[in-house]
Formats: sequence, structure tokens, C-alpha cells
Amino acid sequence: MKIIEAGSLRITLTEQGDDIRAVADDNAILLAGQSLAGAEKVILKNFHILYDIFRPYITDVVTANDIEHISLNITFYFTYMYSRWRIQYPEANYSLIISNNDCRGLTAADEIIHYFKKVDKANWRAKSACLLDMSTEEFDVFYYNREQFYNK
Repeated sequence: MKIIEAGSLRITLTEQGDDIRAVADDNAILLAGQSLAGAEKVILKNFHILYDIFRPYITDVVTANDIEHISLNITFYFTYMYSRWRIQYPEANYSLIISNNDCRGLTAADEIIHYFKKVDKANWRAKSACLLDMSTEEFDVFYYNREQFYNK
């Protein structure tokens, strides 16, 4: 077992056979075929890539704590997905480091919206719009389209 820190967040890494389970708050992932050192390296690298992208948005509206949690949620999502793809398609030799396209893609936007809806039911639209670099009107259209995509 190893405990690592991503900003003020603590992540517990434990070995489970040939895999590593990473747990932080209410979020957990299983990284297939990883070592403790490898999992630590990729999680922290991805976290810092995302945190650096979102850090300029820290304001009175979106806090550093929000940015840390969002960065970790997106890190966990993509690190898990990349890990699964790497196992499923070994010939493709997928990197576990988050791509620039994914940092600002639709899945990252969905993670941002999900986080703010969970932690700030009163202001989630304004906070999501801020972090997605949209006006609230643009965000409302964007969110409507995402709901349509998910058939909600």
C-alpha cells in the first residue's frame, strides 16, 4: 500500500494481484497490469496536466479545491480508460498520459458538470460555465445538447 498526494487530496494505492487499485474520497479505479510506482507516476502526471490547465480558472466562484477534485476525477476516468484500452488493444501501445484533446473534450466536460451538480446544487450551472469557458447562455445550450445525447 502507498499513499500519495495530489494537491491536498490523498490517494491510496493498493496492490490487487497484478493490478493497482487507486482510491480517493468516493472515487476508485483499478489499473490493470500496473506497479505501484507506475500507477503513482501516471496518476500524478495526469493530475498535474489537468490541474495546470484548470488553475487559471480559480476564482471566488471556482475554488482551488474544486479544481483539485475535478482534475482528480478526470484523471481517474481517463487513466482507467487508457489502462483498459492498453490491455484490450496491446498492439496499439496506448500511452497512459492524458491527451490534450481529452483534457478539453466532451467527457471532461461531463465530469466537470457531474462534479458541480453533486457539490453545489444552487450554482452548478454558473460554475460549470466558468470552467468550460462559456457564458451561461452558451452553457445552457451545451448542457441541453448533452442531455439530448444521453436521452435524458
